[in-house]
Amino acid sequence: MSLNEPQRNSGLPQQLQGLLNAMYAGPESGMSGPAIIDFFRRYSNAIESYRWDQNWRPSRWRMFEDCLSQFPSEQQKVIVQDLILHPGPMKYGPPNSLDVQRVQEWLFNEVLDGESIDHVVVTPYGMEIITRSAISVSLAGKTPPSTRARCSESVIGLASKAIELEDIESRLAALERATEASKQTR
Repeated sequence: MSLNEPQRNSGLPQQLQGLLNAMYAGPESGMSGPAIIDFFRRYSNAIESYRWDQNWRPSRWRMFEDCLSQFPSEQQKVIVQDLILHPGPMKYGPPNSLDVQRVQEWLFNEVLDGESIDHVVVTPYGMEIITRSAISVSLAGKTPPSTRARCSESVIGLASKAIELEDIESRLAALERATEASKQTR
């Protein structure tokens, strides 16, 4: 990351990135420039330190977007979920709760988009996003009961699939070892 040449983020949809910029680095809500840098430095030491002695600094939204662009798309989703749960400091005020809910719903739907739960391949990042989103959406007071039920159903279904896959992998490994052992004894 370079504060001299901030990059646009292509890892998230442009509309979502614009919403995140407004929520966390906008004129009515969000973190200060140093707080943005400090937040992202928790994920990578490659994020440049905030330089107080620099004459020119990019706008906060450019810093925010540039920092987020330094990570792979799947990790960006986890970082966005962490942002939603981040208590502050928010020098310019907390994000609008409706915007937070829109981002949570996007994260949840993005992980499951285009697939039925039975066919989802869950990456570690994906499972973390689903779990965090489901908990956040379930605990939100204004979330409709049907959405909370779908979140819970999805987490349970995906956890069950993950357990089944782990069991199949261990059985397959045992069969391969047994096959190798029988070949060696012949």
